[in-house]
Amino acid sequence: MTDRSSNLIDAEDLRPIFKFVGKNWYLLLLLPVSAYVIAYTYTHRLADIYAAKTEILLKSSETYDYQNQIYSNIGMYSLLADVTNQKRILASYDLISRSLEKVDFDITYYLVGRLKTLQVDRIDALDVDFKLSNPALFNMPINMKVVNVDEYQISYEFLGQQIEATYPFGEIISAPDYSLVVNKSSSMVNDATIESIKRQDFQVKVHRHDYLVNKYKRTLEIEKVEYTSILTLTLRDELPTRAKRFLDTLSKVYIDYTLESQISVNENTERYIDKQLDELADIMDSLEGQMEGFKERHKILDLDKEQNEYFRSLVEFESEKRKMELRLESIRALEKFLYAEMNDASLPPSFYIFEEDQLLQEQVNQLFNLKVERTQNLINVTEENLKITKLDSLISTVRSSIGQYTRDTERAIISKISDVQTQVLKLEKKLQDIPKSQRDIVGIDRKIKVNESLYIFLLEKKANTVIARAAIIPQTTVIEAARSIGVVGPDKQRTMYIASGVGLFIALLIGFIRLVFFERIENTRELKKVANLPVLGGIPSYSDAE
Repeated sequence: MTDRSSNLIDAEDLRPIFKFVGKNWYLLLLLPVSAYVIAYTYTHRLADIYAAKTEILLKSSETYDYQNQIYSNIGMYSLLADVTNQKRILASYDLISRSLEKVDFDITYYLVGRLKTLQVDRIDALDVDFKLSNPALFNMPINMKVVNVDEYQISYEFLGQQIEATYPFGEIISAPDYSLVVNKSSSMVNDATIESIKRQDFQVKVHRHDYLVNKYKRTLEIEKVEYTSILTLTLRDELPTRAKRFLDTLSKVYIDYTLESQISVNENTERYIDKQLDELADIMDSLEGQMEGFKERHKILDLDKEQNEYFRSLVEFESEKRKMELRLESIRALEKFLYAEMNDASLPPSFYIFEEDQLLQEQVNQLFNLKVERTQNLINVTEENLKITKLDSLISTVRSSIGQYTRDTERAIISKISDVQTQVLKLEKKLQDIPKSQRDIVGIDRKIKVNESLYIFLLEKKANTVIARAAIIPQTTVIEAARSIGVVGPDKQRTMYIASGVGLFIALLIGFIRLVFFERIENTRELKKVANLPVLGGIPSYSDAE
């Protein structure tokens, strides 16, 4: 005789499962299948989301070496080494807004089907120019239908009221809520094509510019390729061609942005030099006039060799003094920039036209980039935001460091000017032995030569500036043009599987509730288990028994 207790599972253990499945089989089958069908219908109506990507190389090495050397002496330009800052700039509201201004994404077009409304690049049969004056109509579906070869109809629901209007093709329509002109395409030339187009329902949506900017900010993803200065830009959109077009436009706008900074600094430097040249030209014209008038009234000076040596030394010291005074003026202009408003992200003044100061240049670059980052962050957050507070603290620290450095530099320049002035006074004293008429003409000639020396110096720097501007090339390069990477969402299969699983779970839950609250004893075997009493037999019940 076989011991039943030795079996892991016997028939009696499986009877409750068979009974549960037998009583709820239709739920276990119907609910998952119904959920799958509902999910399939729902996902079928969803628009596919496509993605496109492009790659940008920061800090291109194609710039000529001599250009960097020139810039180190005549101005500050933003370095693109900080990849985090560049990611923030690429995703900024202003840059995306400028990109959208160059493309025509204000109107979205749809083909309306029985089950699905399909978004398309454009309506081939119609050329639509739609401008809304009523803000409530933005992003609202506006239906369009071709009535005949000469007319079309638009309709939309507004404040619970269905509004319809029929207009002729090619005519500019000015209504209270919109202005509209629709031209028919060359394909609408015969009755066959007209009948086909008349059966098709079209739909358009007109979008606000700020809506589009926020939409593309949300769907734009920027990632840094590890161990490189390459950024990968990925954009999700309902249309693959539109995603590629936007990324290509954004890349071009960004490259133009990187050029703007260099060109602006270059032009700022040239304006500064031109201002100094104009002032020097006026001074020299005045001095030359004085010289001519003096020569008419006195004999021309003929200095001896020793006096000529003093005179040349005096001119050299005066030229050095004048250059240091211009350097001091540039430092003081920098201090004004330094203590400007926190949100003032204007370019710093050009102050490297006399000698290279790498430490100061790096600190000012850092301050300028922090101010730019703060201004861009304020687009999305308030000044009380923790990120802005941290930036303010960092800006204050950098500004304090630069302020101390510039004050020390200013004191050093003033001290050097004082030393040179002492030498000038000594030489002037030695030249006092010559007659007064000769001293006067020496003084005029000295001033002319000092200003000529400075004028030549500034002309050289201006030439370098012009050469540098001609050699400016983008500091960023598109190394991979925008290309589509296919459908990235929604995951329709996953949605249908989840719906089926939810349907099965609901069926099991209903079956469990029936088992707990509505279960009945159906045979003597079950009665024996629950009663613990001997059962002699059972009487079957038949619903059709008389």
